[in-house]
Amino acid sequence: MMNGFKEVEPSFEDCLLMLSKKLVDSSSTVNIDSLLDAFTALVGDCDFHSSQRNKNIETFLKRYGSSVDEINKMRMRASHFTLIKVIGRGAFGEVQLVRHKRTNKVYAMKLLNKFEMIKRADSAFFWEERDIMAYADPMWIVKLHYAFQDLKYLYMVMEYMPGGDLVNLMANYDVPEKWAKFYTAEVVLGLDAIHSMGYIHRDVKPDNMLISASGHVKLADFGTCVKMDSDGLVRCSTAVGTPDYISPEVLRSQGSEGVYGRECDWWSVGVFIYEMLVGETPFYATSLVATYSKIMNHQSTLTFPDDVSISDAAKDIICKFLSNRNVRLGRQGVAEIKSHTFFVNDEWDWNTIQNTRPPVVPDLTGDDDTRNFDNIEKEGLPQESFQLPRAFAGNQLPFIGFTYSREFSPMACLAVSQQTLADAKSDLQRLSMQNEQYASELGLVQETKKLADACLQQVNADSSSIELDCLKLEKELAAVRLELKETSRKLEQELENRKQLEVMLINVRSEYDNLQNAERKTKSEHAIDMDRQISELNERIRLQCDSEEKLRTLFNELQESYNNQDLALRELRIKYDVLTSHCDEAQENLKSVQAQLDAERAQSTQQSQLLLSTKERNDALQIKLDYLREKYTKLTDENQTLTEKKHNLEKEYSITELELKNLRDKYEQEVQNYQNSLNSSQIGNEQCKSESTFVSELEKKLRDEETLRHSLQQQLNDVERQRKVLSLDCDHFSDQIQQLGMEGENLKSKVA
Repeated sequence: MMNGFKEVEPSFEDCLLMLSKKLVDSSSTVNIDSLLDAFTALVGDCDFHSSQRNKNIETFLKRYGSSVDEINKMRMRASHFTLIKVIGRGAFGEVQLVRHKRTNKVYAMKLLNKFEMIKRADSAFFWEERDIMAYADPMWIVKLHYAFQDLKYLYMVMEYMPGGDLVNLMANYDVPEKWAKFYTAEVVLGLDAIHSMGYIHRDVKPDNMLISASGHVKLADFGTCVKMDSDGLVRCSTAVGTPDYISPEVLRSQGSEGVYGRECDWWSVGVFIYEMLVGETPFYATSLVATYSKIMNHQSTLTFPDDVSISDAAKDIICKFLSNRNVRLGRQGVAEIKSHTFFVNDEWDWNTIQNTRPPVVPDLTGDDDTRNFDNIEKEGLPQESFQLPRAFAGNQLPFIGFTYSREFSPMACLAVSQQTLADAKSDLQRLSMQNEQYASELGLVQETKKLADACLQQVNADSSSIELDCLKLEKELAAVRLELKETSRKLEQELENRKQLEVMLINVRSEYDNLQNAERKTKSEHAIDMDRQISELNERIRLQCDSEEKLRTLFNELQESYNNQDLALRELRIKYDVLTSHCDEAQENLKSVQAQLDAERAQSTQQSQLLLSTKERNDALQIKLDYLREKYTKLTDENQTLTEKKHNLEKEYSITELELKNLRDKYEQEVQNYQNSLNSSQIGNEQCKSESTFVSELEKKLRDEETLRHSLQQQLNDVERQRKVLSLDCDHFSDQIQQLGMEGENLKSKVA
């Protein structure tokens, strides 16, 4: 009862309707496909050799094992598709071009190894990939048609993008700025579709931008996507992405928890625009360390080549994308990206770009044309799978609910059957109306025949008296007979049509009866399911009754305990009466008690003094504790600063090591050239002197680099030594803080 109103519970019919909607809804976690997945997974995980020792599992498998086998035969599986070609391969599986045997449609089917998914759970985001392709806007995202599974693999059947990826397009064409505007705009719309669902892509690059048969771009490969928190941010301790396209904030998350939002995808878009216009990524380097160093120092390393013509608007949007995350373009929403002057043109806008002809439309020879994809060598799929468990491991449980289909789901087929039944009823009514119409027309024809017969009889009766009109009447009679014959022919045709309609009516009624039988069978299955639910409710009621019985037993025990306590109370009252009788005797001892009271007062004064000294000591310890905590905080900050300094010195050391190696190679080459020139008599003394000078300079530079390397190594060692000392100090102060805390608790207990 709240605010005077009683909450109204939904009726049983409403509950069934809500449950039915959940079973049919493909986005529900308890839809019919998820329940079948759970049933199949439970049987698969229980079916191991040692499970036969468990009577309950053995009974369960005997009861439902064969049923699950039948269910798997009736659900979608890999054998329903014909392999055309392997068009991609990755760490977790491969992508195949396949044709559906029943519909003859071509799809791209992605296979993911379940064992690898579990083993690399920190980097495998198959749920995110499935949900995005299933529910995102298919105009800019590759569409998922089906998702299914077996004991070893996950399968995602997606629309095939025969135009290949943008890497292939950039390799075959010099992309002008006009094209770059178009493709960047479609990528922005695709990322906005993902962000609006609450996800971040984290691996935006031309390899994941696929071209459809019409030439438009769609985003793909969502295996690195992650769901944003309620504040629009992601907290992750692993740097995910491709080195050339990764943003500084994501790079910082390697080894420590990083916090970033959807703006990391806009950084990758800036790299993508630069690559289209220049021909290479802006922070490309020969080594990974150098690439990461350029990304972290992007303010000084981002430059534009003089030999490439790039408009000011293009440079501006690239610089705004490749900036710090706090001021990066797109941080305040996609609207500020769409309003940038880089996208201004007279051919399309953000609302009409989907209907605009793309710069390049693929020239295809058929729906299974793969010329825009690299040839992948045929290799067997990885056979590594789950080990045979000794006990229940639940290996299939993480994949329950992965199955998805827009068309071929059990509840969808039931809906189609119900629609077919309704159509059959409508056809039956229409045929009945036509039959009534034909019967009415048949009556008119018979009435016409009767009138013609009457006229013929009248003519025959009057033929003796009207000899002059005989010929005329004979002609009329012939005409009437001809009309009668035509009418009879039409009547026979109508009768034949009526017979056909009656046959059709019988067939429709037979089909209607079959559909009614199927519906009754479905209702019977529903009744069985309801019986099962009733049995479960009865079991719950039985458990509730057992619980109530236990509560009654406990109540009786408590009642007995109460009676015992009451008896003990009576005995105490009797003792109290006895003690009261001795009260007079206690009065005689009052003097001695008074003396004892004086002694206790003296002891109380002593305890008060002890309490005062204890409080003073506690205050001193608290001051010391605050000081140690402050010092501990400072040491922690210094330790973190030294750790960061260590990382920077390690990067500088790696770069210096690389440069030192290059100088050594160059020095050895120059020394070799110098030795060769000394052995040749055709080279003059001046050239020898100049080369000797050059070698000396190289030796000096090499010594300087070696000195710098030793210096950096020494600094690195010093920082590491200081960090260890600080760590020991932190541990020591932490122990002191803990000890002081214990002393404070002891003092408080003494005071109490």
